[in-house]
Amino acid sequence: MGREILLVRHFEDLPSISYSDRDSDIIGVSKDEVDTIAAEVVHQANRLAKSQIVIITSPLKRAIQTSTLLQESILKIQPALSITTITEPRVATLKQGDYINTDFETMQKTEKRAWAAFEEQALGKQNIYYRHGDALIQENGTSSYPELARAFNKPGENQLEFTTRTYSFILDLIDLLDTTYSDKLVVISGHVAPLLRLLEMESLSRNTLMEAKSQIESGKLYIHEWNQMGSLLKDNPDTKKLLHNPGSFTAISLDAIKEERKLIEDELKYLRQLPLK
Repeated sequence: MGREILLVRHFEDLPSISYSDRDSDIIGVSKDEVDTIAAEVVHQANRLAKSQIVIITSPLKRAIQTSTLLQESILKIQPALSITTITEPRVATLKQGDYINTDFETMQKTEKRAWAAFEEQALGKQNIYYRHGDALIQENGTSSYPELARAFNKPGENQLEFTTRTYSFILDLIDLLDTTYSDKLVVISGHVAPLLRLLEMESLSRNTLMEAKSQIESGKLYIHEWNQMGSLLKDNPDTKKLLHNPGSFTAISLDAIKEERKLIEDELKYLRQLPLK
C-alpha cells in the first residue's frame, strides 16, 4: 500500500451544541488514550520508513486540540521525528448551523432530529440541496420538520457543499501523496463524517465493478458511497470504532481511490456547475 495514511477521530468534546457548528473543546482525555494513538503513528512511520509526519487537522477546536496532544506525545516517544501540522477547512465535519440556545436536553433532542432530517433528505430522498437544520417551511406555512422551525438561527451546509469540498480534498491529497508528501506519513485529525467518507470511497473503489461505476448518475456518487456503509460495518471493525468512539483511529490506503481519479474529477466538475441554493 503505497499511499497509506492514518485517520484519527478527535477526542471526546464538551456535550454542548451552544456553539456555532458545535465548535467545542475536548474534555476528559487520558494520557493513555493519547499515547495509544501516538504509539500507532510512530509504529506506522517506522514501518513505512518515514522520518517526517504531516498532521492535517480540521479547523474546529476539538480536532486541533487532538492534533496538538498527539504531536506532543509522538515527540516524547520518538523525538527525532519531524512533525508539521496543517489546518485544512475541507476536512471539517458537516457544518450544522447556528442552534438557538435552549436547555441542554432540548438541544440534544434537536441535534438528533436535525441529523435524522438531514439523512432522510440528503440520503433517503437524494436532495443534495437540503441544509442541515432546515425545517422546510412551505408557502402555506406548513413544515416538513416543525420541531426544527424555531431551533436554528441559521441552517448549516447542504450535501452539495459538503461533497464538493470532500472530493476536492481527496483529489488534492492524492496528488500530494505522490509529490510533496511522498516521503511523509500523513495523519488526518478530523471528524466522523469526513473520515467515514474516505473509508466509503475506498470501499467503493475496491468493490464496485468498472461497468457499474460507469453507470453512476452525475450528482449521485455520494449515494453510492453511502451504500458502502453496510459492508464496512460488517467487514471492518475499525469503521464501527470510528462511528461510535471519539479518539479512535484506523489506517487506509488511497491506492484504490487513485484508480478512480477520473470518476471523482468528473463528479466534482458536475457538482461545481450546479447552482448553490
